[in-house]
This record gives sequence, C-alpha cells and structure tokens, in this order.
Amino acid sequence: MKSDAWLTFTECFMQEYYKELPTSATYREAYDKIEARYFAVFERNKFKNYEVFRSTLSRWLEKNRP
Repeated sequence: MKSDAWLTFTECFMQEYYKELPTSATYREAYDKIEARYFAVFERNKFKNYEVFRSTLSRWLEKNRP
C-alpha cells in the first residue's frame, strides 16, 4: 500500500483535493476524504477545520494559479 506521508506538503494536499473533486458530491466531501488519508498517516488533522482549509486554499490559489 502506498503511503500518504507526502500529504504533509501543502502543495500535495491541494493537488489531491483537486483530484478528488470530480468524484465528490461537495467541496467539503473532497476535503474530508483527503483529510482522512492525512489522519491515517499522522493521527491528527492537517487543518483545524474546513474553514481554515478554505482560507489556506484561497492563499495557495493566489500564489499558484496561472
């Protein structure tokens, strides 16, 4: 089984979030799936809650959007 330890990098977490969006009913569901993978490796969440994630995503997009 492939380890998800690389999800510790914000860039990788965000990329996986965007890969998960087409198969998720909501943005929140996509986030929860990736956060669950992160939790399985590190036994804690990467983000305090969904709102903190959305704020981080917004800042990440400002820097990384073409």
